[in-house]
This record gives sequence, structure tokens and C-alpha cells, in this order.
Amino acid sequence: MKQLFLLGWLCWCAIPAMAQNKKAPYKKHLILSGSMGVNAASKNMTNGTGTDVFIPYQRTNVALQALRAECFLKHFGIYAQIRLYNMSQPSTAERRALINFFLNDLGRQYYLLNEPGIETASLNFNKIATKGAIGLLYRWENHRFYVSGGLGLSLYQVAVYEKSFPLKEKDANAYFEVKYAKRSKAGDTFGIPSLDLGVAYKPVHWFWFKADAAWSTDRYHFSIDKTITNINTQAIATKESVYKGSLSNYYFGLGFALAF
Repeated sequence: MKQLFLLGWLCWCAIPAMAQNKKAPYKKHLILSGSMGVNAASKNMTNGTGTDVFIPYQRTNVALQALRAECFLKHFGIYAQIRLYNMSQPSTAERRALINFFLNDLGRQYYLLNEPGIETASLNFNKIATKGAIGLLYRWENHRFYVSGGLGLSLYQVAVYEKSFPLKEKDANAYFEVKYAKRSKAGDTFGIPSLDLGVAYKPVHWFWFKADAAWSTDRYHFSIDKTITNINTQAIATKESVYKGSLSNYYFGLGFALAF
């Protein structure tokens, strides 16, 4: 991340002091941009139960604003964007907590048939979470600088670790499959409101260096369901662990913009 900010700073310092193009402001009606930076959350998503180990939601994540489109008449306009969050691999302690959850939740009644391979299988849960937003914008600009502020609505897709593996019931000749998976509920994850700020420097009229900042209050409502299926009879038993609440997300990134 230090390299990212250093690159942005070097690009900023490398801008020629005297650019040749003097196009008048407010002439660009479509602005496409992207940036990379950091997203920080006010808290982790938890409900105090053992299934908390299934949510690789770090409070600080690398984030990529893959695409942001802004469309203006003059001062006022609309925007739409999509942002991706890298849910990084868990720490050694978090991995052990996940393994212990499986063993404690299932080990009393079942043999985990891929044990000891369970630990190796459980380590690979990189997840990419997505967040989209739409809203209204107001801009101010001159020949060299551009500033915009936006108010909108965001929709956040929570990433949850999911796993299934075979089981054999102890003291019986019965085989099962267990699956842990996320199930979205009504109003899965909305951000109301979502506030955006963009600042850009224009070395030429069509290519800009841009910094993005955003804040949103995100509500989430989903469950992590455990489903055990009897392989022989296809009988199914399900248990859910519900997550419902809200948190604040903050984003800051550096990138580029193309103006048309």
C-alpha cells in the first residue's frame, strides 16, 4: 500500500507546471474513472456465535474502485460505480479458530472423513466482496482542478466463507454431507446514505489524476446456514445463524480519470 501512495505522489509531482491546453471548464459531460486504495470499517460483522469465524471481513481491506461513471449537464449530474474488496487470507489464529469450530460443532457426533486434510482445505477462503452505488453529484471546476460531491445509495455484497465435506456418524453406518453457506435476507446490505468526494488535477483536458473518498452507513441482514444431508435417505436438517446490524465504511483511493 505504501508503494501505491508513493506512485500517486510521484505522478502528482511529475505533472508539468505549464500545461498547454486551456479548454473551458464544465464542457465535459462524461467522466470515467478508477482508483485503488483502502476501505476501513467501523466494526466487524459478528453475532457472538461460533459462526463468526466464517466471515473473513477485516476492518481494513485493499479496495479497487473498478469503474466510476459520472454524467453531467453542467454543475449537476448522476454517478454509478462498483468497488471490489479483497477479503484477505485469515491469520494463523483465525484459521485455527475455524478448524476448532468444525471439530467442536461436528466432532461429537460425526467423523470428518477428510481429516486431517480439513485444515489444508479450510485455508483457501480468499473472497472478493462487491459494493455498487448510484446517486446525484454536484461539481466545481476550473482549467486545472475538479471537485465533486455526491449523495447516493449503495448496495454491499458481503463475502462469507462457505464449505462442505462428508461425514460419517459415530457408532452407526450412516453417511452425511454438511454444508455451511450464506443466505441473503430482505434488504441484504444497503448503504443509506452514501457520501462521495472526488478531487482531480487536469494536466490535459481529457486525462486527470484523481483522488476519491467515500463514507456510507451500511445495513446488513443475512444468515450462515448449516445444512446436514443424509446421503441414503436425503433427509435434510438445517440450522441458521442470523446477522443483522449496521456499520460505517470509509474509502480513500488514488487513480485516473478520462473526460469526454
